[in-house]
Amino acid sequence: MLPLIAGIVANLIDNGMHKVADQVIEQGVDAVQQKLGMELKPQGEATPEYNAKLQEEANRHSEFMAELDEKSTQRATDMYMNDDSTKRFTQMYAWFLTVVSFIYFFAVSFIPIDNHNRDFINIILGFLIGTAVNSLIRFFFGSSNKSQEAVDQKQKEQQ
Repeated sequence: MLPLIAGIVANLIDNGMHKVADQVIEQGVDAVQQKLGMELKPQGEATPEYNAKLQEEANRHSEFMAELDEKSTQRATDMYMNDDSTKRFTQMYAWFLTVVSFIYFFAVSFIPIDNHNRDFINIILGFLIGTAVNSLIRFFFGSSNKSQEAVDQKQKEQQ
């Protein structure tokens, strides 16, 4: 990493702008400067006023991105609620995945299987338990990162 980029990333991390620092590393300084509309300065050149302005721009951009995420979620919800074929496919897929997962759980738990494939069996089992079934539960019962953020926000307000 170039010293200039390292200084910029260090300044961002020191001021609690970890997501902006990640974007600098992933997309480059020029792309982030264009999105924020201001020049990124390395740690030695940044003043407290500059850092406050940078934080304000980063917050404005994150609010814009959150609004886009919310609109995207709403479009997906509207499509699911208003299109019967999408709803039917989603429900049939959920049933299929659930039935196959439970058959697999039963088979690897109670049917004697040769142990030479045990690692492969455990990988599939871990995927089904940790990802597939969990995603179905979260999709149909509404648990998500946004709901967790709302719970966290309410807890902060009560304190």
